[in-house]
Amino acid sequence: MITAALGVVYAVLNAFSVDDARAYLDGVTTEDEFIAAYGGALTVQLFQTLSQVAAGVLAVLWMFRVTANHRDLGRDSFWGPAWAIAGWFVPPLILYVIPFLVLRQMWKASDPSADWRSSRVPPVVGLWFILYGVAPLAIVAAQGFGSMGGVGAGTDSVAELVVDQQSAIWGAGVLGALAAVAWVVMVRAITERHTALTGERSSSDAAG
Repeated sequence: MITAALGVVYAVLNAFSVDDARAYLDGVTTEDEFIAAYGGALTVQLFQTLSQVAAGVLAVLWMFRVTANHRDLGRDSFWGPAWAIAGWFVPPLILYVIPFLVLRQMWKASDPSADWRSSRVPPVVGLWFILYGVAPLAIVAAQGFGSMGGVGAGTDSVAELVVDQQSAIWGAGVLGALAAVAWVVMVRAITERHTALTGERSSSDAAG
């Protein structure tokens, strides 16, 4: 959720920087003036990248622990603990097909009933996959850009991105927020089923 919030903040700051970017590209202002005006957006983008890395590590650790528990409980499947890690790095990469399949299996295997293999997976799992894996590719195809750019890019490239990719940046911010909500709902639901399966107490139960 922090990563998603930073993405929306970045989109807002980028929108406020359009005039500054145009002025720089037209030669009205200097490179230093544009960098000073756009520095806040670049800082937010940097923190968003760092938070994305942290969130990714936590997500992988959570998926690994849950799938490892399933293995120890005799609920083995093809998508075991190793795939909870490797699935994020093997093709087709940004589509995240394998993590989606791992999450589907995690939902099923967390079912406390004995007939867990036939457990029905809720729509939120597929919704997360569409919002996080499929929809961003549609933005890339429509806008024709390969990254959010900014940090580490040349000044001219950054200014052109600010002007030309406003819709894409807003789209990424909104999709990121929606995907984060879907992720939180999905993680909470799987965790609740899993704690019921293993007999663990959830943090809310422990606090009560």
